[in-house]
Amino acid sequence: MEIKIEFSNSYEAVMTIDGRRLEYGLQDNVFRFKGNDVSYEDLEKTIGGLVALKLTSPLIDILQGWMPDEPSPDEDVWGTWETLTETAAQEVAEAMDH
Repeated sequence: MEIKIEFSNSYEAVMTIDGRRLEYGLQDNVFRFKGNDVSYEDLEKTIGGLVALKLTSPLIDILQGWMPDEPSPDEDVWGTWETLTETAAQEVAEAMDH
């Protein structure tokens, strides 16, 4: 089984499970699968659906992670592996503890 997760921003992600694309994110103040990519029956009665459901718990935690308010040294969006300043690292650590 091949699983790929791409984050569009801090509240949306796309999971691709064995070639099936599933959009997941915040909609109407609730995290859920969006669009018609997956049905309730798919989620409850297929291995791919059950795996997708299992992945939603850590996805919510990751998607609710905050980017630091402090601008990055190049004044762009913080890169995934860009070294944070001490204050930015502390801000992210505190946000993830909540």
